[in-house]
This record gives sequence, C-alpha cells and structure tokens, in this order.
Amino acid sequence: MTVIPSIRIAPDDCPAPTDGKLTAASKAYADPTGALSCGIWRSAPNRIEVNYTKDEFCYIVEGEVHLTDAAGKTEIYRAGQGFVVPAGFKGIWDMPVAVVKYYVLHAPRAAA
Repeated sequence: MTVIPSIRIAPDDCPAPTDGKLTAASKAYADPTGALSCGIWRSAPNRIEVNYTKDEFCYIVEGEVHLTDAAGKTEIYRAGQGFVVPAGFKGIWDMPVAVVKYYVLHAPRAAA
C-alpha cells in the first residue's frame, strides 16, 4: 500500500499581522522547482495594487475581497468562495474587512 504524503494547513497556522504590517503569510509547501507553492494568507482591511506574475487559486475562509481589473470591472468574493487570478492580471485587491485565504501559486512555463 502506498502512503500519500500530505501537508495539513489550517487558518490558525498563519498568525495575525504584527509590527504595523497589514498582511501576513504562512507558506505550507513549495515544490523543489519553485513553480508551485501554497499556504494561508491574512490581511487587515486593506487596498493593494497587484500585478500578477503567477497564477493564483484563492479560497476565501473569512472576509470579503473586491477584485477590480484594469478596465474597472469588479468581482466580489466572500467566505466560502474560490477563484483563480491568472498571471498577467493587473488591478486592485480591496478588502473592506479582514481576510483569511488559502492560496495556491503556480508559475506558468515559458513558451517553448
């Protein structure tokens, strides 16, 4: 019988931001190539300009995210919802309340 190794992660694995910082992250796993990583991320109410170089899957555990693209279109994600932000996305992460999310980051391969 083959045993599948696993890594358990829970929201409590990432402490609240400290020292005046607005965000905190706890990486649970990164593959040896650095192409894939995952963990827990927390933020106090905050607004962040983003420019994604990696694909990101997000699952909101607590709070609410207003994600606005460069054209001004806004999508709202709440606790219990998941979504993907593709590499190349530019826009605004607006969090009117504190947020906790699971994340999976993947670096896309360069075209051959």
